[in-house]
Amino acid sequence: MKDIKNYEKEKMYSLNEIGLLPSSEPTDISSRSQVNPFTEDEKLPIFVSPMTSVLCKENYLKFSENKVMPILPRNCRYEKFLKGVWQSVSLQEFETLANSDAQDFNGISILVDIANGHIGKLYGLVDKFKTKWPKSIVMIGNIAHPNIYKYCCYCGADYVRVSVGTGSVCSTSVVCGINASHLWLIEGIKDVKEELKNEYYGDSYFLSKHPNFKFTKVIADGGVNTLDKAIKCLSIGYDYIMVGKMFAQCEEACGQTIITNEGKLRKYYGMASEQGQIDISGGANKSPEGIETFVPVNTTVKEFVTKFEAALRSTMSYVGAHNLQELRDKCQYRIMTEAQFKSYYK
Repeated sequence: MKDIKNYEKEKMYSLNEIGLLPSSEPTDISSRSQVNPFTEDEKLPIFVSPMTSVLCKENYLKFSENKVMPILPRNCRYEKFLKGVWQSVSLQEFETLANSDAQDFNGISILVDIANGHIGKLYGLVDKFKTKWPKSIVMIGNIAHPNIYKYCCYCGADYVRVSVGTGSVCSTSVVCGINASHLWLIEGIKDVKEELKNEYYGDSYFLSKHPNFKFTKVIADGGVNTLDKAIKCLSIGYDYIMVGKMFAQCEEACGQTIITNEGKLRKYYGMASEQGQIDISGGANKSPEGIETFVPVNTTVKEFVTKFEAALRSTMSYVGAHNLQELRDKCQYRIMTEAQFKSYYK
């Protein structure tokens, strides 16, 4: 097992710089139909990013009925939290919910939608919320250091979004200098998880300190904007991916569109951008850390999901993985040379 402190000194390679390896031995998989690319909930391992240029109440079902999991943005959620519907809240709103006894939140799915998941207050609130409502499902983030993963597990968070500054319309890295690659992060998180296993199993004192402890599921969030990047994330260890841009290119997305000589384009922006801040709070109240752009509208949710499922099944058959867990366990990768990189991206 790598020492985390030594690992921090290693290079941060991007998803673009790695190639996945097929199985080193013949496999018993002779057809893509023999693999199972779905989660326990019979969904593909994809969350739809809670972006106002993609999702709203009116199109939520158009996504959820196509085997993916949409999350409603903060500004367009329902007045009450409905079981089976993912909704977003701010840290301040989450604190109010954690301190309230007015509603039973068992069974709801909630995202604490903040950019900086390194705020210590967040973990105390999650612990409090999960103690009151242990059957609730809570997603937090975003984190950009592997060591923070253990605090997600300590408080009982069900999911954590991983990475800061990697999104195609996120300018946090350019503004703040904060950045960590998906590859570097997941390798570090896997090391932290191994350390936690050694602490957790058979240790009653550990559980008495962290009664809500669980191994938090990890979501690659930001810059997952091509099929190969999405599949690479799932292959190198992420439990799920979160997708914004590729869904913004679907007909069903809700963002503003224009017609040009190049075809139909949709306005696409991050929630930390000036427009994103206006959507959430009615005004830009801080230095924007996102940009606005236009993306081509060239597919539907069903077409995209069908293409993604086929590609994922194909990767799993190459690797010899019957299910997603086997894909994470078996798949290996190698860093590409500059020449190989040019060969890869034809």
